[in-house]
Amino acid sequence: MKVRLSGWPERRLAAARHTARFAVAALIYSGFAMLDREVVRQHLRPSLTWVAAVTVVVAVVLWVARDRLERLVAKAVLGDRAVGHEVMHGLVRRMTTTLPVDEVAPRIAEAASRSTGRSRAEVAVWLAAGERWTQTWPPTSPPVSDESRYAFGVRHGGAEVGQIAVGLGDDDLSPLDRRLLDALAGPAGLALGTVQLTVQLRRRKAELEQVNVALRSSRDRLLAVRAGEQRRMRTELAATVLPHVAAAMAGLGGADAEGAPEIDGGLTSAVAVRADPELKDIEHAGVEAGLALDRIRLIARGIFPPRLSDDGLASSVDGWLLREEASATIEVDGDVAALHAQAEQEACLYFCIVTVLRALLAVDASDLRISVTVGPQIELAVSGRTDEPLDGDSRLVVSDRIEAFGGRLTDVAQAGRSGIRASVPGAPGPPSTPPTDTDRGPHQVGPP
Repeated sequence: MKVRLSGWPERRLAAARHTARFAVAALIYSGFAMLDREVVRQHLRPSLTWVAAVTVVVAVVLWVARDRLERLVAKAVLGDRAVGHEVMHGLVRRMTTTLPVDEVAPRIAEAASRSTGRSRAEVAVWLAAGERWTQTWPPTSPPVSDESRYAFGVRHGGAEVGQIAVGLGDDDLSPLDRRLLDALAGPAGLALGTVQLTVQLRRRKAELEQVNVALRSSRDRLLAVRAGEQRRMRTELAATVLPHVAAAMAGLGGADAEGAPEIDGGLTSAVAVRADPELKDIEHAGVEAGLALDRIRLIARGIFPPRLSDDGLASSVDGWLLREEASATIEVDGDVAALHAQAEQEACLYFCIVTVLRALLAVDASDLRISVTVGPQIELAVSGRTDEPLDGDSRLVVSDRIEAFGGRLTDVAQAGRSGIRASVPGAPGPPSTPPTDTDRGPHQVGPP
């Protein structure tokens, strides 16, 4: 492929090229004719075989010397612009063969700069969402400003895929320079289309790799949280349920722990069995078994409270605070009925609140405050008075829940307080109904 131009400089270049080829052919024919006449046949006319052989020699010489002859002709016609012309021809040839994708844009910018004799050039590729990917020549030069440049679009497949621009400096481009750049835009269209696709695929690959890393990290966090919750539940069962079970079994006649149920193959052995040697009656065993069932119900409410689906968010948080013997100020504003109709969002908020409150109680935080504002965006704020930051594991658990619903999470930026602020998109709910008394305005729960 060659860069084809039009105009009188280009016609001069084509005429000079043909003249040079004719001169080389004539020189070869003349040399062989003189050799044949003086040495071989003297005054006889050359044979047809001789003419055919010389023609083959001329064709081979012109083919071998084509690049050097092209450079000499360009130098004679274009003068100082011959170097840029040669660069452009070489670039076009490489673009049709083996030019790596990463070198396409810099080489096009170099060709545009050298062919026009300008100090700077820029190639831009249009990407999705209005973004642009640019390369300049020289590589360390700043982008070409809009005020002092000549730019033209590059099209491929009927759509504009990029732009080539050169810095103008003190003088404008000549007609020859403009025709050189216009000629470069043709083969550059396919090349920049390939660059566009490659850059977009690389960005998509990087985004997918980031998503994969985030998914693996989230999975690891979920597994760690599950293991922690399992340990917490085993400890809670051992501390609150198993003693009653052991006492009930002792009341039925088994005063040792050998018959008590085991959790994870031997956790009961670490629990002190409350056995009364004098207590052998079924009635007391029933009482102890009832206490064990009550404790199990409390633990089950901690897993997912039935009160949440019956009475709503505020009542469920009230119940959790009462069980933990903690106090907090709860404020729920907005369309509470619409929130209650969004079961998934309501459950997300409940578990986020409970997770943060448990972390704050672990560092003896005081003045616990919970605020929920229901609207197109559900705003949540949970904080407590403490100088200790919220522990990283709890924050990650809350962050995963919030981000799973397309929300965002920030830390409470207030001196002497720690906690979180979150925003979750609300979903359309049914027509509003008056809120229950437990959800009406701010109220205090727990001991004063």
